[in-house]
Amino acid sequence: MTNNNSLKKNVTFVEAMAIVIGTIIGSGIFLKSGIVLKNAGTPFMSILAWVLSGLITLASALSIAEISSAIPKSGGLYTYLSELYGETFGFLLGWVQTIISYPASVAAQAIAFATYANFFIPIGAMQQKILAVIVLAFILTMNIISTKYGGFIQTAATIGKLIPVAAIILLGLVKGTFSVAGSVSSSGASGFGAAMLGTLWAYEGWISVTNMAGELKNPAKDLQRLYLWELSL
Repeated sequence: MTNNNSLKKNVTFVEAMAIVIGTIIGSGIFLKSGIVLKNAGTPFMSILAWVLSGLITLASALSIAEISSAIPKSGGLYTYLSELYGETFGFLLGWVQTIISYPASVAAQAIAFATYANFFIPIGAMQQKILAVIVLAFILTMNIISTKYGGFIQTAATIGKLIPVAAIILLGLVKGTFSVAGSVSSSGASGFGAAMLGTLWAYEGWISVTNMAGELKNPAKDLQRLYLWELSL
């Protein structure tokens, strides 16, 4: 378990808020919306999937908000499971996150970055892979040097993502039509379940800020405020 006394408490509330917003409004919201609609079958069922997943995320966030204020330590869910249920559960989660969850998540984000970069600068398949690796190496290096650099990058990236999101909402309100690449499949239990998985993956990431609770300047106070911001998104 992380020794919080050895960590520098230099992460501000604004930087932590950028992490919360940036991890929720990530590649999933851009990549999964069409897939969710295709699996759900109709716009109504698609919206229902987003709403239900939002309620599940809300319940999870409220629970973690209470736990994080009582256990203001770094490590996130690993620390909470270890404290509440024992080291075995924390150990198992740590291995799952190290081998499967986090590597797959960052790989998907790097691929999304390289894919969208291709729209602005035409590059080949191999060049996209190289770009994805370079981006991951750059972010890793900045976070190793100092969490301040990671916080600055996250803040800038969050602002950059909010601009196209606002543009999409504005165009949707003005234009009032939509199109989806590929045919929309017939909705059913399996289709709606797949849509729910897509929306939950898009919402995933809100708990990431708890991994660095020990580096927040005022974790007991700021974590509660961060989750209030999250619930308002």
